[in-house]
Amino acid sequence: MIIHRKKACIVFAALMITACLFGCGMSVNLADYTDAMVDAIYTGNSGDLSAFSKIAVTDVEEQRSAVIDDISVTMLHFIGIAQPDKDAKNTMKQWVKKAIATVRVEPCIPGDDDTMTLVVHPLDVLDIFGENFHDYYASFAVKNSQSNYKDLSDTQFQSTYLKGAIKILNKTLLSADTSNMARLTISLTKGNDGRYRFEDESIETLLIGAFYGYKNILDDPWPELVRQEYSGFGDYVQGLMDCIYLCDPYLYSEVTDLSEDDGYEIYWNGLLSEAYVFLDYLGIDDVSDDLLDEIAYMLSYVYDYSDYYVTEEYGGDVSVTIYPMNIYLDTRDEVIAYMADFARRNENGEFSRYTEDDYLEEFIYPILEIFYDGLEDMTYADPVTFTVHVDIDNDGQMSISDDDFNTIDYYIINYDFDALYGTNIPAMKKDERYNDSDHRDFGSFFHNPPDSETVETVDFGRDVV
Repeated sequence: MIIHRKKACIVFAALMITACLFGCGMSVNLADYTDAMVDAIYTGNSGDLSAFSKIAVTDVEEQRSAVIDDISVTMLHFIGIAQPDKDAKNTMKQWVKKAIATVRVEPCIPGDDDTMTLVVHPLDVLDIFGENFHDYYASFAVKNSQSNYKDLSDTQFQSTYLKGAIKILNKTLLSADTSNMARLTISLTKGNDGRYRFEDESIETLLIGAFYGYKNILDDPWPELVRQEYSGFGDYVQGLMDCIYLCDPYLYSEVTDLSEDDGYEIYWNGLLSEAYVFLDYLGIDDVSDDLLDEIAYMLSYVYDYSDYYVTEEYGGDVSVTIYPMNIYLDTRDEVIAYMADFARRNENGEFSRYTEDDYLEEFIYPILEIFYDGLEDMTYADPVTFTVHVDIDNDGQMSISDDDFNTIDYYIINYDFDALYGTNIPAMKKDERYNDSDHRDFGSFFHNPPDSETVETVDFGRDVV
């Protein structure tokens, strides 16, 4: 009983000393008190602060927890988790606690009016994390678009994604740069009970100040990832190209509201547009409908040799790789020789009694045969890879821009005709005299490829459906 009374007296005396320090006007070393507070805020270790005030420990823990919760949610939004569940919040919260515990803070410098200046060395992890995170995000998004996670629940999907992100955060934290310095001025306020407290804003400032560049991370957050069972973006581009170039409208009709008959019509209209490109190559403005159909029919055989593949990326982006067909370049020498001979025959008046349609048929049909024969050994140019973006409207209908389609259409066939410029083959008319100084300028169309960065495209005059 005597021992218990002695312990009670000791506890009472300790409480009285604390009360005197904070409530009876006795001198308190505010610098030491501030350092103890800062240690509790960053590390969660409240041992030193407890020696000053048990109540202060409770206040700091409550305010610290609230700010860490906010930082955790912001970090989750930054990496594309807009609606984190409880487990995701707790996972990110544990990382934030671990990170801020490594922040280096120099002893505080007392100022006027109960203010303290702290020199904090924030963690420069967010920029580096963003750089390292890019590849992970892209890879995860591609797998997601390919329905790799379709068997997971939304919670499992979020957990799987976050697990990889935390792994990158941990690796980044190990090599975090702490050479930067931030001077933070903290105000202490004295309450009616005589206790000194940090203002709520001060604790938030300290914790946010632990991360260099934190206030900028939501300027450009990563797009939210939603578990995909099927997106269809890659199939849309694949189906569109198969429809236009391979006369196979099945997939396109599956991902749009168009019928296969609609697809065949799109295919034929595309061939007619390509036929006018062929005529431009020959320097001819127009031909009869029957001859135009014959040209389109020949080009259908060329299209059968189209070589490309499509890879869905993320956010509606689809990578397209095309091996441009060298049908024009491969047949160039033979076409040039034929045109030169035909021009001489024309000069000699061989076709003077032909109608315009007969003359054009006489001129064009042998070139069609040259192209048919050229398909057997046709070569391909180096592959070209670029990205097109698929938009989807409120009705779920997908589409790509005219510019993106024109880029695809430009590269299917190689239209680089540099070597043809010096041939001096005229755009011939019936009975036209051959002139060695005259030649067809193809620069307006054939020599204007899309730029690899600005993607300036050529308008083929074809409607994209």
